[in-house]
Amino acid sequence: MTIHLLIEILIFIILGLVVYTYVVYPILLGICSKLFGKRVKSSFDFQPSITILIPCYNEENDIEDLINSVYLSNYPNAKLKILVGSDGSDDRTFEIVTNLTKKYSNLFCYQFERS
Repeated sequence: MTIHLLIEILIFIILGLVVYTYVVYPILLGICSKLFGKRVKSSFDFQPSITILIPCYNEENDIEDLINSVYLSNYPNAKLKILVGSDGSDDRTFEIVTNLTKKYSNLFCYQFERS
């Protein structure tokens, strides 16, 4: 075998992979989804419970507005759970969030050492 023949074979393999990736595979995927696919039931009424994690460090100027904006969103407050982790804040961040836990029963605050 000559070097030219090896180069031609390599080019055809590379072109074949490109064609398979962008043409053959999407066609096969479409056929399989028609044959074996399941209909996805979608509903705008579905609202799962969600947990929001808020890591913070020295956020006394913004943390109260941030938490209030989450509770003022259109999502049902009963399905929200907010976990605030203060990474050793040396300002009033932990105090502000602790006061907000009295207002919101599903708000939890944790104070950690700075790491």
